[in-house]
Amino acid sequence: SNEFIKDLSQWFDVLVYPYYVEGMSIGYDKGGAIKIAEKVLGLEHDSTVAIGDSINDLPMFRYAAISVAMGNAPDEVKKICSRVTDSVENDGVAKIIERLTGVAANI
Repeated sequence: SNEFIKDLSQWFDVLVYPYYVEGMSIGYDKGGAIKIAEKVLGLEHDSTVAIGDSINDLPMFRYAAISVAMGNAPDEVKKICSRVTDSVENDGVAKIIERLTGVAANI
């Protein structure tokens, strides 16, 4: 209900989809998670790759050096990504890893 979503919005950034609701603590997002992983793991930013298929992935795509939308992602996600791979059902993640690294994924 709208009241439930309003209540959640006090503590979470809320995304409403036709069949479910997602919430992430205000002030945190997947882009920030990549930034923390870079620091903790000592990774160069130029080596970061974000792969996803949802609106909740937009901050991650904006932050990562390479952003990859799955083939089943909404058009608004595909538009901001630097690359698009095949769908989840057609092993899109394995295909983009192979393309980016030259190493075949054993799936």
